[in-house]
Parts: sequence; C-alpha cells; structure tokens
Amino acid sequence: MRRWWPAVLVAVWLQLAWLPFVRPWGVVPNVVLIVVVLAALELPVSAGLGLAIVAGLLLDLAGGGWFGWSMLVLVTLVLAVGFVNTQIGWELDGWWEPVILVVAATMSMSLGIFLAVLAEGGTIHWPVVMMHLVIESAVNIGLALGGRVIIGSRWLARGGL
Repeated sequence: MRRWWPAVLVAVWLQLAWLPFVRPWGVVPNVVLIVVVLAALELPVSAGLGLAIVAGLLLDLAGGGWFGWSMLVLVTLVLAVGFVNTQIGWELDGWWEPVILVVAATMSMSLGIFLAVLAEGGTIHWPVVMMHLVIESAVNIGLALGGRVIIGSRWLARGGL
C-alpha cells in the first residue's frame, strides 16, 4: 500500500505539470487514472478508495472542469472493481481488465469535460471528439498494460504491495 502513495503523487504531478506540454499524438494521457486502475486491481477496496479520493481531489483542485468530477469517476472505478472482485467473484488478474477499466474511465472523464464545455455555451465538433477519445484511450491502454507488466514482474515478485 505504501508504495502506491508516491506513485499517485508523481502521477498527479506529471498530469498537471509535465504531460500537458508533451501531448503524445495530440492527447494528454491520464496517468492518474492509470495508476488508480492498477492500484484498484492490486489493493483492497478501502486502500484503493483512499488513493482515488486523494488523486481525484488533487486533480479537481487544479482543474478547470466541474469540481468533484475526477474524484467521482475514480471512486466509482475503485468501487466497481471491488464489487466485481468481492460480490461477483471474478478474478481480476488478466490483461483485459485494465483495458476495459481504462476505456470506461477515460470516456467518463472526457464526458465531464465535454459536458462542461456545452454547459458554458461552447460548441463541440463531435468527429474530432470521437477521434480524440479513440487516441486517448489507445495511449492510456498502452500505458496501463505496460504498467501492469511492470507491477506484475517487479513489485509483486518482491512480496506484494
């Protein structure tokens, strides 16, 4: 558990201070989302909730969108993983779980941004939005799968988190 807190804080720092200037393929990867997805798959629900609340709150405090949206998406994500794992009994140790979670959460986070733009009277070009979502989801999936491999091979082999 203690190893995840520095990862969340570094991810928030990267998300807010560095990645907006890099923009691989024209999108900002959501590193905080990826770290929370990976933590939700590895940690108990209570620990994942703490990470999701802090990460979401930090993003919401620094962001310009609806306050609480990032925290809502991240907390919902952790609760969904916990529900599927404990109530339904599915083992979440394959490669496809991070893919599904990252795509769903990326779309939810982006939905909040697009709705905020519409609520302020802005216009959105939907073909551009769809292309943006596809590219951002692909980048986030690649980072999540890479992170899953690193966590599975290095950290978990040394006795877990």
